[in-house]
Amino acid sequence: MFNRKTVAIIGLSVANIFILATKIAEENAVLLFDHDASVVNKMFLQLRSENPNATVEVMTCPINASWEADIIVLANYYLEQANLIHQIKKVATGKSIVILMAEEEKNKAAEYRDSFQDLFTFSKIICVFVSDKDNHDCFVFEGNNEEPLQTYLTFFTTIGLKVIK
Repeated sequence: MFNRKTVAIIGLSVANIFILATKIAEENAVLLFDHDASVVNKMFLQLRSENPNATVEVMTCPINASWEADIIVLANYYLEQANLIHQIKKVATGKSIVILMAEEEKNKAAEYRDSFQDLFTFSKIICVFVSDKDNHDCFVFEGNNEEPLQTYLTFFTTIGLKVIK
């Protein structure tokens, strides 16, 4: 069993992000950030409705969310925000960074993974794709480094997600 983790989810409009956040929140703390306050508030209320005992917090700053987190999930438009990424770099040393993408964007994965690994040299980078198969609750994992990939395959499987390597 894993120790309880704190997971920052930065970017909440990816398909199936609610499934991911719900599963994480069952046993771990979740920090939510998106520039669209209505999206964040809706996600927060849904998560609390699903699990009133969940540790879920709305964050007003992605840097603070990243600083507090053990695992940083970056999704959507935030992957392209160079200034934000450089700010997160200051607080992400040694942390795991999950790049969350839609499966149709899989052709960009190696580019993102390599550029993030160059930037976050002491962090573990993995790509996760939201699969369009199996009722949209399956996640496909990819990475350069077998150890963090296996660690997070195990973590995400343990919290109840369907994962494919």
